[in-house]
Amino acid sequence: MKFIASANKVFGNENVGGFINIDAEYLNYGSSNFNLTAYSDEEDDALYEDELNSEIEKTLSSVLNVRFGGELALKRFRIRGGVAFDQSPFKHTSDYDPVKVVSGGLGYRGDNFYIDAACLLSTNSYGYSPYTATDQLRSPIVNIDKKLTKFTTTFGFKF
Repeated sequence: MKFIASANKVFGNENVGGFINIDAEYLNYGSSNFNLTAYSDEEDDALYEDELNSEIEKTLSSVLNVRFGGELALKRFRIRGGVAFDQSPFKHTSDYDPVKVVSGGLGYRGDNFYIDAACLLSTNSYGYSPYTATDQLRSPIVNIDKKLTKFTTTFGFKF
């Protein structure tokens, strides 16, 4: 199940304009399920479907992801930026920080062309156990600090 709510405000005059926007996205990962019996009457398929769907319900939860951004237009120039916070869909995990994203960009609008450049920085931290030892106290935990940087440039012509 998924719901999205958005709100925005457009502002400006002939020289300066822009907009701001906020999105809130609700996702219920725990309501996902397999349907292995749609084209099968096998009892084993029904049992396995119940097992899979039970595991999904026990493991996954609902999340609320939030994004905020905007753009400022100064005649032909554009400046934009945004932030996002995406939650983990896993229940019972204190070892997973939300994914945090910060982005920014610049652009120029000519009469017959446009050019845009953007940078996105994404970070999150999480831990997991690659295997379980017979003695739980000896099970290893891997801690990961993930950082991702993306650059992109777009150049286009207006027809």
